[in-house]
Amino acid sequence: AAVAASLPESVRAAAHDTARAPEALLYTLIHEDPELQETQLLAIARHLGSDAETRVRHLLASGGQLSQEQKLPVLEMTLPALHRHSPEQIRKLLTTVEEVIRVDGQVEVFEYLAARMVRQYAWESANPHRVKVTGKRTLDDCREAASHCIAILATEGDPADSGSAARAFADGMRTAFGEAPATMPDIGDWQSQLDDALDRLDELTADGKRTLVAALVATATSDHHVAEAELELLRAICGALHVPVPMIGDDGPAESSEPAVSSP
Repeated sequence: AAVAASLPESVRAAAHDTARAPEALLYTLIHEDPELQETQLLAIARHLGSDAETRVRHLLASGGQLSQEQKLPVLEMTLPALHRHSPEQIRKLLTTVEEVIRVDGQVEVFEYLAARMVRQYAWESANPHRVKVTGKRTLDDCREAASHCIAILATEGDPADSGSAARAFADGMRTAFGEAPATMPDIGDWQSQLDDALDRLDELTADGKRTLVAALVATATSDHHVAEAELELLRAICGALHVPVPMIGDDGPAESSEPAVSSP
């Protein structure tokens, strides 16, 4: 809440405005490098029109470059407004988001989150009758997918410290399954692996999702410090599972780590 309050009024207003929310979301993805910014803005103009490009430029001029911790609150503000856009508008936004992300040849955790959320909105708005918030699989049925999900979150907590990641992984696996394997799985291309894992984990029962979220909280708080990338991954995972994001601090959940399952 404190971070959200630090945002310029022009940014908050755009994020809550149905007409300007897509540009507010794109604003969170704008690169610090001026040359890459221009490439991104050209992509926005090409896919969404010159008015959209102008609005993003205005946000850059009035709000400046967002800090990493400010990006997630802005994204969260835009999501309710995006629900009011048509499936075709969401598809155009997704195409733009994916091109804007690719300009520097790499995908950061926040960029993955933004693309994943827009992609999910695009699919669900076009297929509302196929959206289910719970499934029939148990956590044991999805052990491999869960272990990959926990391992990816553990690694993002402190990418430079393999020992810390191993401890976080073990804490998460013990919470999920009562025991931890001797080694972490090889996560390799974490984005593709996480996409595959989340598609399977969304088929969990309500109890399975509660336990998994508790395990993810245990993973993120293992070192008593929750990194920004961990918060962003938790948001992506919870959104994919159709569960609320748990309120957590550095020492653990501020409320129950077993949130009720709900629609996004």
